Amino acid sequence: MKLTLSEADLAVHKERYQVDGVTMIPGALNAAEVARAQAAIDLLLQAPDLPAGSGWDYDVKKGRFFMGMFLWTFDDALKAIITQSQLPDLAASILGSRKVNLLFDQLFVKEPGTNDPTPWHQDQPYWPVAGEQVMSFWIALDPVDRASGAVEYVKGSHRWPQRYQPKSFAGPNKYALNPQLQELPDINARRSEFDIVAYSMQPGDVIAFNAMVLHGSGGNTTSDRRRRGYSIRYCGDNVTYAPDVQTFKLIRDPGIAPGAPLDSSLFPVLRQVG
Repeated sequence: MKLTLSEADLAVHKERYQVDGVTMIPGALNAAEVARAQAAIDLLLQAPDLPAGSGWDYDVKKGRFFMGMFLWTFDDALKAIITQSQLPDLAASILGSRKVNLLFDQLFVKEPGTNDPTPWHQDQPYWPVAGEQVMSFWIALDPVDRASGAVEYVKGSHRWPQRYQPKSFAGPNKYALNPQLQELPDINARRSEFDIVAYSMQPGDVIAFNAMVLHGSGGNTTSDRRRRGYSIRYCGDNVTYAPDVQTFKLIRDPGIAPGAPLDSSLFPVLRQVG
């Protein structure tokens, strides 16, 4: 699909992604795509059967929180957003990659009054991949601001040499200790030391961010607005399969060896040049 951004705007977003590790792209999904995603997700939230690792109320103290993964594997509307929108081409351009694989998709719904924050973290230590060309698009499907749980990002943190130990966001920690990874600093206690950014968003706006950028979010403190955020994770040329004890469990074995390219039915190639 042809990109809707001008060359000048695309160049700005590519530079921000390289320097800051994060950039917000207004209207990257059009109104029809947003409506299809909203309808698909509303049906999904009512479905009796969900994939492993998906569901409501991940130990939140108040309100309701839903997290779901690999939704594209059984929902054709979401699969179409992932594969047929401009997002794979946008990922290829921002990453400077000749090939784009889908890693997985993930839905985060914070209902009104869900005050629990999402802790600061890097994404990539949780994921079974190695390489620098790992990115996410965080898609707003509702108006988003700090009150409703906008995600915050530490600009430039993708260029830090540190990798931080994965930890469970709720309940007992299920991630094995890796002595090669560091403990995450207390970002909230030292906020003045960092360049932290958050974006007010409208449905269809998309945040592109590097999988090594530190990020987290507050709760949805509003009384009447849900916050549906849909993330799609894409990978470029230099990314390989790298499962270890720190990474989360996949819905199935992708059938590829550690160190091999991701190309498989679970991590399909969506765009390739040459």
